[in-house]
Amino acid sequence: MPDQSRKFPHIYLPENGESEDYTDPRIVNNNQDPPGRDRASHARELERSIGVALQKAEAQLKSRDPEIATGEPGFYLEFQMHADKSNAFESLQNRQKKIELVAVRKIPDKEDMLLATVFVPEKASDYFSSKVAQYRDEDTKKGKPRHEKLVSRLESVELGEVKSLFTDDPALFPQNEQEVWWEIWLRNERRNFFASTAKKLNIPIKDYQITFPEREVVLAMTTVPLMARVIKNSDAVAELRIAKDTPSFFLEMGPCEQETWAEALSKQLLKPDEHAVSICLLDSGITQRHLLLSMGLEPNDMHTVEPSWGVDDRGNQWQGHGTAMAGIALYADLLGTLQTSGPIKLSHRLESVKILPNSGQNEPDLYGAITEQAISLPEIEAPDRHRVFCMAVTSDAGPPNIGIPSSCSAAVDQLWFNDGDYT
Repeated sequence: MPDQSRKFPHIYLPENGESEDYTDPRIVNNNQDPPGRDRASHARELERSIGVALQKAEAQLKSRDPEIATGEPGFYLEFQMHADKSNAFESLQNRQKKIELVAVRKIPDKEDMLLATVFVPEKASDYFSSKVAQYRDEDTKKGKPRHEKLVSRLESVELGEVKSLFTDDPALFPQNEQEVWWEIWLRNERRNFFASTAKKLNIPIKDYQITFPEREVVLAMTTVPLMARVIKNSDAVAELRIAKDTPSFFLEMGPCEQETWAEALSKQLLKPDEHAVSICLLDSGITQRHLLLSMGLEPNDMHTVEPSWGVDDRGNQWQGHGTAMAGIALYADLLGTLQTSGPIKLSHRLESVKILPNSGQNEPDLYGAITEQAISLPEIEAPDRHRVFCMAVTSDAGPPNIGIPSSCSAAVDQLWFNDGDYT
């Protein structure tokens, strides 16, 4: 029988538990002890590592190209250090000296280590050497080595390079001469410096940027060697990532920014060849004057089964369905096209036949005749053109009529069969 003396007899714990004091989950203990070090030997090793990095930095500063250099002269240092709850990497930054922590990333095969990169102005070159010397020679009032929290967690120091700023998946890092679109995360108020250097190196930059309190993000297409020249000759870059194949960058823009991108893309477009295959849309019409459609759709290739409707995509009933379908038919996934910097040759053209009225519906018994008429119009206008027809219009008939043959489906079958003539 259960023990009725217990306060909650319906709750039974078969094993003994252990009592623990309550801990507020909002309180995090960041006072993690630093690694145990032999103070003298650790300082000596870091001094050697920093010395080599500074020698390389000095040579790099001397080789800056005055024709493209912008911003404050300086260099990047990459620190390999222990990762723990102390977040000691934040101590690498010194706003008074204008030393800025720009990138922190994990080391895939070393979970207890991380890489932190800082930008160091030339005039603050000796900052970290001084910290290590103070760690080696000076004590705090508590008898601890000065700057122990930071210096004891450092393992090595290298002169920063492109990879030092790459905070994306390491597997995405481009091959040496591979030209890709980068997300360039710029330090605060450095966009003009970056744009100036990029222009002189013929690096294309998209006009649109995303602005955060301490960063601006722009898209630029370039290679690793050219990006290395940017980093060497400017103080602008904070982080680098690969521009992802996601449309959110464009979908989150306002109408004005989207129009700017569309206008820029329209200037890259080249008309399809005269004998290019056509995709003929049977829909609500197309807005031919659209910046991204006019190059692939000639006015005389727009038709309608009822002249009073006009040929363009008007009215609110169909919500621009024909124009949207035209964009898909002409470009498929527009994202890759937007990320292309050079000329874009359209591989096919568009034709349009408006088969939907601006308001109301077609009579059901006319669907077959309308389809036949719609197909004949472009064939009369351009009889020798190869084309594919697309009719993304469906019936809203519900059960029990779903799938039952109709005059419209019979007309489509007849048009395809063409009395057995496949020529």
